[in-house]
Amino acid sequence: MTWKKKLNEQIEANVSLNATMGGFQRESVLTDVSWDLSETAKEKLAGLAESVEFESEATFRQKLGILKESFVEGSVSSDSQPQTLEESAEALQPTAEEKAGGSMAAYMAALSRTVN
Repeated sequence: MTWKKKLNEQIEANVSLNATMGGFQRESVLTDVSWDLSETAKEKLAGLAESVEFESEATFRQKLGILKESFVEGSVSSDSQPQTLEESAEALQPTAEEKAGGSMAAYMAALSRTVN
């Protein structure tokens, strides 16, 4: 093997390692930036981040922060309408103690305390 061929192989290996490392750094920054988002918002940000060029961790973090503020958080606040929850309740049927009058109700109450 000639020294040129060895040099070319080393350069290719170095480029491959740098690309792999850049991918890991990219994923790490994306995870850090999107830690407080819902799963759908994380997926949306990840989709948008695919088109962002990775130059360095700091610039990529800054660009993702801008994307997060502009597209993800902006759409969440504009899409969500205030929701009013309405609840209804049916009247409860009277218990046996409530149906019984006077001394019978007192007797039933005393029995329920001793059983429990």
